[in-house]
Amino acid sequence: MDAELTREEFDAALIDEAFALGDTAVDARWHEGGVPVFILRGRMQGLTGNAVAERLQPLWGRLRGPIVLDLAECEYMSSSTLGFIVNAALERMDKGWRLYLAAIPRVIRVVFAHMDIDQFFHEFESVDAAVQAARRHSS
Repeated sequence: MDAELTREEFDAALIDEAFALGDTAVDARWHEGGVPVFILRGRMQGLTGNAVAERLQPLWGRLRGPIVLDLAECEYMSSSTLGFIVNAALERMDKGWRLYLAAIPRVIRVVFAHMDIDQFFHEFESVDAAVQAARRHSS
């Protein structure tokens, strides 16, 4: 198991992990509330969705505590990307941590509800609200 990722290592890793691929972009930042926030933009589909999972999984595996995933600019999510997010949520739950989803577009929220997977996530209208909840849970 990899060692826990420090704030400085997280910031350095973002130089390598933030990327754009086709009509997809992934970015991350350390919210002033002390919680890492990952931003998915565009269409998470096919090889692009797999690339997102491959790039984020090692980084997420080293982060201790809650993570916020900002989906405000995510236009579409393939089943492979959805599977990655569900697995990430389950892994965090197994360790006593949580994955918080923020600003979920209506079309993606409907899919979550229809597939009955919304039970795995803590959903919030904004990143700030998700960070506040994450801080309450981890304190």
